[in-house]
Amino acid sequence: MSNVKLVAEPWSPKPAKKMLLAALILGFIVSCSSLPISMLASNVSYLEQNALNALKLQNTEEALKMLDLALVEYQQIDDMYGRWRILSLKAKLALGSSNLSVAREISPKLTDIAAQLDDNIISYQTNILQARIHLDDVYFQRALNYASSRLEQATVYTYLGEPQRAIALIDQDRNDHPSERAFIFYQAGIASSSLQDFKRALLYYRAANDSRGVADSLFRLARVSAEQSNIPAARLYANRAIIALESANHTKNASAIRSWVKTL
Repeated sequence: MSNVKLVAEPWSPKPAKKMLLAALILGFIVSCSSLPISMLASNVSYLEQNALNALKLQNTEEALKMLDLALVEYQQIDDMYGRWRILSLKAKLALGSSNLSVAREISPKLTDIAAQLDDNIISYQTNILQARIHLDDVYFQRALNYASSRLEQATVYTYLGEPQRAIALIDQDRNDHPSERAFIFYQAGIASSSLQDFKRALLYYRAANDSRGVADSLFRLARVSAEQSNIPAARLYANRAIIALESANHTKNASAIRSWVKTL
């Protein structure tokens, strides 16, 4: 029963060393739009926006085509922030499909652009991405040097497998950067099997409009409830996860949870 899981759960910290999957890709885009550097999210071309819309519709092939066209456009006008956004998203998509070779081809280009921009936010994000690409915690340690807030420090500690240390750093009552806060509480829930942590992750994933994060949190709540012998609650949470997944057209994952419910 406890071995059943959704296909696309968020990053599991070391020692598992799993990749962040598609649910976190859109969360990254949302967080970029709220970063305190105007250049990072300015002058977004319609091609890039079309790529993001395609991702929301789960049309990865179309999204990649639009990203390639957007990259050419940004290269033509020497928009370094635009190039960084496109390359980082392409690397995340490659990680989401477990295509490390593609991500590692992109890696030196990201490093080069980050060095030229000499921007703390870019350096922070690039080091986190490089850590995921190369499975090397050294990059996470470097990211700490560029963290400009307690929340950013907490995010890094969560990647390093220290979610409780991360939670101690953040104000739990704030609603900014919901994707990052959801990630921290989700991983804390995995470490502690805490219903309360998963409930808070659910609230933040909902605030971030992250349907996969919502479904993952609901299913984790179902699993913990089942482990605590609260079968009615497990069924309720599981059914809510099924509804969320089917509404987002993730029918295979919904079917997997439906099969799990039959084992209760």
